[in-house]
Amino acid sequence: VDKSWINNTVRLIPRLKEWVANDYPGTHIGITEYNWGAENHINGATAQADILGIFGREALELGVRWTAPPTGSLVYNAFKMYRNYDGLQSRFGDLSINTVAPDPDKLSSFAALRSSDGALTVMVIAKTRLDSTPVTINLTNYLPSGAAAQQWQLDSGNVIKHLGDVALAGTSLSLTVPAQTITLLVVPGSFLNPPTGVIATASSTSTVNVGWTAAAGAGSYQIFRSSGNGPFNPVGTSGGTTFPDGGLNADTTYLYKVKSVSGTAVSPLSAVDPATTMIFADDPLNAGVVAQTIHIMQLRTAVNAMRAAVGLAAQVFTDSPLTAGTSIKAVHITQLRITPGVTKLKKEHLTDLRNGVK
Repeated sequence: VDKSWINNTVRLIPRLKEWVANDYPGTHIGITEYNWGAENHINGATAQADILGIFGREALELGVRWTAPPTGSLVYNAFKMYRNYDGLQSRFGDLSINTVAPDPDKLSSFAALRSSDGALTVMVIAKTRLDSTPVTINLTNYLPSGAAAQQWQLDSGNVIKHLGDVALAGTSLSLTVPAQTITLLVVPGSFLNPPTGVIATASSTSTVNVGWTAAAGAGSYQIFRSSGNGPFNPVGTSGGTTFPDGGLNADTTYLYKVKSVSGTAVSPLSAVDPATTMIFADDPLNAGVVAQTIHIMQLRTAVNAMRAAVGLAAQVFTDSPLTAGTSIKAVHITQLRITPGVTKLKKEHLTDLRNGVK
C-alpha cells in the first residue's frame, strides 16, 4: 500500500498491462522519469536494483530514469551490477527466467539466461536493515556446466566485490546474504544454439507447417507462435524438424520461432518467420494466365494480415475493392519496373509478391 495520499495499492505495471489488453492491443509499455532517490545510500541502490529487475521481469520496452545517477554513486553501481559488474562489460542475462522468492518485501530475486554463453544470472536483493538471510536457490530446467557459481556483491562500502564462488550441490546452491546488499550469482551453463532456417508455410487456410534445420545437440524443439502483435506463446513440441500447427484462422498472418531443447537446457528463440493462412488462386501462376482481380485482392488481404501481425494499421489501396472487369494498373502492384502503358504484367510480378507475404 502506498504510504502517500494515494493510500492504496498502486499496481502501476499491471494496470498499464490491463489498459493495453482492453483498449490498446499491441502497445508497448515504458516507465519514464522515475527516481527513487538516495543515490549515495545503499537503500537507494537496493531500490534501483529492484526496479531494474522488475522492469526486466515484466518485459517493459523502455525504462528512463530522471536523471542519471552521479558517476560512482551507490545507485550508479547498482546499474553496473546489471551492466558491467566485473569491469569487463559482463552483463546480467537477456532472456528472463521465472523466479519465486517467498517474501519479496524482504528479499527479492530476478534471473535471466545470458544468450552469449548460456550462463544463468541470478540477482538477489536483500532489503532487511539488520539481519542476514540464508538463501537456497533451486535450479529447475537448467543444467549447470560447472561445479560453482561466481558471486559478486555490492554493499554500503560502495565497491562491487568478487567474493568466493558458491558451490553447487546438484542443481541447487546455498549462501547467506548480508542485510542491505545486492548479490549477483553467475551459474555456468552449456550453451545450446537455436535452430536455423526456420520456414513457416500455410498448407491450408487453417494449418501452417513449420520446418527448420536441426541444431547440434538438440533432442527436441519447442515451437512458439505470435499473432496480432501479441507475445510468442508455446504451441507444441517436436522430436524432429517439422511441426504442423492447426486450428488457425483464415487470412491471418502468424509469426513463428523455435527453441532447441536438450535435457534441461533450452536455447534462445530462433529467428522469426511468418506465414499467412491463405491459398492463392491459380497457384502456381503460369505464363499466359490472365491476370484477375482476385489475384490482386488476395495479395492485398495478405499484406494487411502481415501488417496486423506486427501491429501496423491496414494499408489503404487504390481502387478498393477491385471488381471483376476492372483494368489492372501499375499502381495496383508497386514495383518500379512496371511503367503504365509500357510494361506488360508478368506472372513473376505477382509471384514475387506472393512469396513476400507467403
